[in-house]
Parts: sequence; structure tokens; C-alpha cells
Amino acid sequence: MNTQQLKELAQRATGGVWRAFINEKANVFSIHTPEDPRCGDIIDWMGFDGVDCSKKQKARNARFIAASNPDTVIALIERLEAAERERDDLRAEITRRDAAAGEPVAWKWRLTSAHDGAQIGPWRLCLAPLTPGNGSGCKTESIALYTAAQPAVLPPEKPVVFGSDLCQDIENYGYNLALADTRQLGAQQQKVVELPAERFCPAEYAGSLLWTETEVWNKAIEACRVNLDAANVKYEVKK
Repeated sequence: MNTQQLKELAQRATGGVWRAFINEKANVFSIHTPEDPRCGDIIDWMGFDGVDCSKKQKARNARFIAASNPDTVIALIERLEAAERERDDLRAEITRRDAAAGEPVAWKWRLTSAHDGAQIGPWRLCLAPLTPGNGSGCKTESIALYTAAQPAVLPPEKPVVFGSDLCQDIENYGYNLALADTRQLGAQQQKVVELPAERFCPAEYAGSLLWTETEVWNKAIEACRVNLDAANVKYEVKK
């Protein structure tokens, strides 16, 4: 169905409320606007006169045509368009998060013994990858750290009962289609990422190795925060 073409046709048709004129005893049925005294400015009674169906079916058809006036059609299409935009936004968000999860945000490294692999110093953080090397009986080991983008948290579906509020039912139907598409892309329950606490180094140690390590550690945590915020991922700092 070409909804844009249908929308353009509806925009050119007679707008406003349509009413069904029904007189089963006289076998007269028509569609009209409230202002028409003859009750037939949309579809005159002759439009139903030659239809080969029962009077009750003619009445049902007349009521449906009146309910499907151009304003209603336009409203339904606009709600469908809004639901499709929301679906596309959800798809784009999932794609963006998947891309963000593929790049490391920091590296941790340590010195180990070149002889038996025993750890010599503590793990440290850096913002650039280290080139593994050997020297003075030691070797450098590094591990990339990733900010794994968390899946989207999906709201519940909305009821579709096809009752008296047809516009709302169509809107809910499109909304549920967007949720179904998102589930197929792998959306799951979101988890909170826990970050380590920042370190503090007194000013009297400025320029020392401890000062440098503390500064690099805190910058790495800040880089993690920036990437988590960019990916719209919840996090909390470990206390």
C-alpha cells in the first residue's frame, strides 16, 4: 500500500466529519457532511440504490464509509509514520551502540618476569596501546578494555482491541511492530556498568611515578565515562 499516495488523495477529498444517513424502511442510504440539508453531498442515495446486498449490509457499509473520512485516514497515516520513525530510531540506536562496543577505551598493563611469567608490578591503566617488549628480565603484558554497549530496555506492548477508538488501535499496532523489530535485533535487559573509583595523590608527590600513575588512572576512568555517556549506557562508580 502506498500510504503517501493515499494521504494525498485524502487531503484532496472533502474534509471534516462525514455522516451516514440510513433509512432502512425507505431503502435510502447516503453519506453527507453535517451542513448538507439533503444528506447526500458525499455519496447520494443513488450510490447505494443499485448495490446487490441486504439493507443491513448497506447500513454497515454506509457507517464504515462515514467513519473512514479523509481526516481519519490522514490521522491514521500520520500515526503510522510516527511509529515507523520511532522504529527507525531504535534500529539506528542499536547500530550505534554495537559500533561503540567494538573500540577499546583504555588498556591495562603490567610487568611480568620473562623467566616464569610471574607478575612483578601492579596492573596500571593507559590511554594508548603499549607495544609488548622484553628487557632487564621483564616483559610487558597489556589487555584492551572495552565499553560494551548495553542493549536497549524495551517498554511493554500496547493493547490493540479494534474497538471504538480505531485511531488509537492503529497507533498501538504500529508501536508494537516497532517493538517486535527491535526484539529481533537483539534487545535485552539493560545492566549498569560499574567503574572503579578515582585515585588521589597528594600535591607533594607532584612529578613522581605515583603522581603520574594516578593521573593516567583517573584520565582512563574519565575516558570510560565519556564513551558510556556517548553510548547512552548507565554506569555507577565503585565506592
